[in-house]
Amino acid sequence: MTNGELILAQPILMELLQAKINWKPKAALRLRRIYRAIQEPAEDLEQLRQDLLKKYGCTGEQGELLMEEDGNVIFPNDEAREKFIKEWKETGDLEVEVAEPFAGLTVSQLPNRIELSVAELDALLTAGILEE
Repeated sequence: MTNGELILAQPILMELLQAKINWKPKAALRLRRIYRAIQEPAEDLEQLRQDLLKKYGCTGEQGELLMEEDGNVIFPNDEAREKFIKEWKETGDLEVEVAEPFAGLTVSQLPNRIELSVAELDALLTAGILEE
């Protein structure tokens, strides 16, 4: 799984973890193992994103990122924004190193009440969180 695949799959995985659904015990345990395996790499990736934003974005007197009204980080110029985007995209292509390899959930282990879009399903399959 690449960092980019992790970025796409993580919010969907979080939705599955927080859904009030009657999971079969084996599937729930596997989902928990998947979450634990990708939790640290996801936190490291978020820290890297914050570091890149601080490197290229505008910061206040106390080092906090300056934000536009819509919540986007303010960049000093287009060149700084482009450098951030370039480095972040390069990061997305790198493979994620997980401490514990995990087996993905199979589609048949998903409860019937789960609603996933095709894009969400694709993100989970691509990241190896879900298997056919």
